[in-house]
Amino acid sequence: MRAGDPSGQNAREFETVAVESIKLGTVEFRNVTALARERRTGPNAPEVSGILGFPLFADFLLTLDYPGKQVRLARGELPQANGANILSFEMPRRIPVVDLMIGNLKVRAHIDSGNMVRRVYPADSFVG
Repeated sequence: MRAGDPSGQNAREFETVAVESIKLGTVEFRNVTALARERRTGPNAPEVSGILGFPLFADFLLTLDYPGKQVRLARGELPQANGANILSFEMPRRIPVVDLMIGNLKVRAHIDSGNMVRRVYPADSFVG
């Protein structure tokens, strides 16, 4: 399988493996096809056992609570997008994309749920 980052410039070929079961809390995913990759991708990258992509959670409300260091899955639906705290999104090429306004400029932004190479600092840690 071919995969890479959203730039389209760093694509790589990966073998796939069949995973019989993945359990997150009380939710179990069965017969999952996953990408096989090395446990560490570079000297500064952390060792990982695998990467779970957004499409795996298509039937759930997925909450990534970074301050609380928790991942939650629930059944249900969000209210209609309101452009403030609930955004509509699309998933072209299996990557979540939202429309954002920067001043008067509308941009399409990829949602990247993690940075595995360097520390991400909270916004309030910057002085400007």
